[in-house]
Amino acid sequence: LKKHNLSHTAAEVAGVLEEVYKARYGISLKGSISHIGSDTTPSAKNVAKVLESEQDDCEMHVVNLVIAYALGIKENTRSQDEIVDGAIKRVHKIVTPGGEFKQGMAIIKAGRAIVNFFGSSPQRKHKLEAIRELYGLPSIQLTNYPDTRVSFASKLFQTLMANYHALKQVEIDDFKKHFAKLSPEDWQTMQEMEAICSVLSSYAVNEAQKSGTFLSSLKPFYRLALLAVANKKKFKIMDLSRQESDTKLSQIPRYTKRVDNFTDGGKKCLLCLQEQINFRLPATTPSQSLATLLDPATKIFARTLLKGDLYDKTLAYLKKEHLKVYKAWKCGKASNVNNDHTNTVVGPTEDNEVFHDPK
Repeated sequence: LKKHNLSHTAAEVAGVLEEVYKARYGISLKGSISHIGSDTTPSAKNVAKVLESEQDDCEMHVVNLVIAYALGIKENTRSQDEIVDGAIKRVHKIVTPGGEFKQGMAIIKAGRAIVNFFGSSPQRKHKLEAIRELYGLPSIQLTNYPDTRVSFASKLFQTLMANYHALKQVEIDDFKKHFAKLSPEDWQTMQEMEAICSVLSSYAVNEAQKSGTFLSSLKPFYRLALLAVANKKKFKIMDLSRQESDTKLSQIPRYTKRVDNFTDGGKKCLLCLQEQINFRLPATTPSQSLATLLDPATKIFARTLLKGDLYDKTLAYLKKEHLKVYKAWKCGKASNVNNDHTNTVVGPTEDNEVFHDPK
């Protein structure tokens, strides 16, 4: 890899990529590639335009974005001019597919505030630990998540719920205002959101961040995996009941709850998830599915990953593209070995066409 700490404009980044590929592989990227994977920021997306190719979102970012929108952490907004009280004003509107999920964002904010309340003070942290010991509750530390890794939100939910009974015993006035922001229904919704996003986060952390993985080839896998979660009829919900002091986080029991019995917030989370999958991980076309047939890690599962007739269409497209490459190679080879300056290259191709030297 070549370190690039100068300008991060699309033109500069594209230039560095062009330089590296030219030196390392002897090829020119511009006009030679069909798709390029990148971050989801506009500046990164514009690199594909400079290289005259189509842009594909990096799957690690896509899975994290799907989780963020499903939990209400992010919302799609649009600005437009409207006439308000006889004057034109710039109005910002929420246009997230599935609608705005205010409750999800409120639960996240309240939960993070609780974790930060104890994490920012050793004395408060010690006070909470003393309560755990006094009431014989599990010593499970509260955990927050980095702003750029929303897939870890499941750990926030899990550690909050594991400390639910300890938090109820905290008699600190400043803390009570944070705890009061979570109603009994919010705790139920938190249980449901955790059940949904804990499965999703395993894909974002364990699969999408594996080194050496050809992520574009796994796009059909991510779509199928996330749809399987979005279409589930029941989930394993983390129990809020009191646990023994030696209970580990992974040992807290779970019970089955049907989606029909979810709170409105839990159902909203699932709806947002379904809409984001359709928006950010749509069904792939044959050209977009080529990598799945070529990647050694996925080609043996390609028939399973490429549902319906997509596998047959992608295979036909691959053969067509392969033939184009073969023709180009045949022409190039013939032009190098023929010294009689004739225009005809001997030997028909498999589709019975006769190639002619472009010279």
